[in-house]
Amino acid sequence: MTTKMKTIAKAVIASTLVLGSAAEAGFKNIELVPGQACHGGNYFNGAQLTDYAHTEEFLPPSVFQYWNNFSISEVGALGEFEAQEITNSTPLNTPVVTIYSDSTKNFISSLGLEIDPSLTPDDHFNVPIAEAHTMTSSGPRQQIPTASKNIHKFNPVQNRLDPITVADWNKAKGHALLKCKSNGNGAVRLNASGLVPNGVYTAWQVFAVTNPPNGEEGPIPMTFSPMGGLDNTIVADKHGRATFKRDLTYCPLERENPLMYVSLFLHWDHVLYGTSPVMMDKGMIPGRIGSNHLCFPVGDHL
Repeated sequence: MTTKMKTIAKAVIASTLVLGSAAEAGFKNIELVPGQACHGGNYFNGAQLTDYAHTEEFLPPSVFQYWNNFSISEVGALGEFEAQEITNSTPLNTPVVTIYSDSTKNFISSLGLEIDPSLTPDDHFNVPIAEAHTMTSSGPRQQIPTASKNIHKFNPVQNRLDPITVADWNKAKGHALLKCKSNGNGAVRLNASGLVPNGVYTAWQVFAVTNPPNGEEGPIPMTFSPMGGLDNTIVADKHGRATFKRDLTYCPLERENPLMYVSLFLHWDHVLYGTSPVMMDKGMIPGRIGSNHLCFPVGDHL
């Protein structure tokens, strides 16, 4: 953590202790983790956000090797003929679109899962995410009509007249304040800006499994779950700002089965899928219905 970030963290900590109850003084460890826009899991413009090499001392090699190729979800930009993964050479005024990428399919296969075999690249792909299809009460997925001024001010529906560009997407930033108590529990506060105005988000936590049950390590020694449990939903305000706070039943800065990663996942289809950000076996895959948007690489602070 830089000197500037440490100064900010100390200020946040001080205000918490002054304004909070006496019980809040029981925090033994506090870290401020910066977050930034991402184009997948641990990626931005085709490059890793964080090199987790330093974690090899306490993570199984399989976790270390997998993490550095991690891409749980991706967004695309409309190329000459079809969606392409966003890179640093993608024009910033390019619309962000739904994508059916090879890396997403490879990630899903690595989990031992299969994509709905009836899904094809023509099923709502290469579509600007501001025009993405969603579920209706009758079942089929169809586009939400343009929001009007008469819609309730808290209705989380984007203005369909304005495409979301790469420049818009890349504005996302924030920080995660992670706190551990002496009793082994903890707390998290996520502050974000530059999100999609009125966008529907969920918060997720990804752990490395360093001490698996019965000593049996799975095909990928990682697991994820809703941040702090359900409900993990966030709706950004009209300026693209959001705050998320949860008490935790674990210390988010411990080294056994460590918390490696936190993300805000944008549901541009405006549908929530419970304990999973997507529904891969039904064809509701990352890149089609949503993607990580703001990423917090917690493992970089362990």
